Amino acid sequence: MSRKLKNEFKQAQQEQAANAEREQGENKPSKALLVARRILVGVFIEESDIKKWVPFTIYVFVLCIILIFNYNSANKVAIEINETKRNIKELRFDYITTKTKLTRLTERSEVVRRAKELELEEMITPPLKIYINDGN
Repeated sequence: MSRKLKNEFKQAQQEQAANAEREQGENKPSKALLVARRILVGVFIEESDIKKWVPFTIYVFVLCIILIFNYNSANKVAIEINETKRNIKELRFDYITTKTKLTRLTERSEVVRRAKELELEEMITPPLKIYINDGN
């Protein structure tokens, strides 16, 4: 009978241990919850592994800021270049137009036409050179 009692007692202990493990598994928080709890409490900062990564993290953060600044500067320069190119095209068109008008206005036929409007006549004889003797 004592063997029977011992076996029953062992079996009861095993059942209790199995039930306790099941209860712990059910009540055991998830790994993500444990990590979140450590972050909120601030325990992760106290660990030496995290402290040695702080300078590297700051370095990466500074590099990211420099990269963003550089990208924005490059965009501004590209926009200015495009605006300058557009202005150059407009000025070139103005230059060509003005040059064409000037060429047309200085043609001999245009000068004669405008002179007639002012009641001037074209000279038929070529102009004469006037020489002055100094007494020599």
